[in-house]
Amino acid sequence: MSFLIIVFGWLHVFFAVGWIGGALLMTLVLEQSFRALSPSTVAEFTNRFMPRFGVVMGVFSTLTIVFGAPLFYTMTGGRFFEDAMGRADRRWNGARISCSE
Repeated sequence: MSFLIIVFGWLHVFFAVGWIGGALLMTLVLEQSFRALSPSTVAEFTNRFMPRFGVVMGVFSTLTIVFGAPLFYTMTGGRFFEDAMGRADRRWNGARISCSE
């Protein structure tokens, strides 16, 4: 069981770092650099870069979620929505509503 947690955790963090790193690269580096370039240069770069960048960001964001779900399942022992007593924990508008009291 701990082997699965290590594998899912490593993959989840790896893809999350790639996803967040790509977003930071775009917002902090590339957008600032575009201001110093001519509009035609920006258009040419964007036409070549964005199709690949969009695919990579889509794959990394999807795989972050795909590996995060089984990681969460493994770490909770398959009890997504149970409290410590094994009862289903339902919350509605801040109030706790339990099906089995």
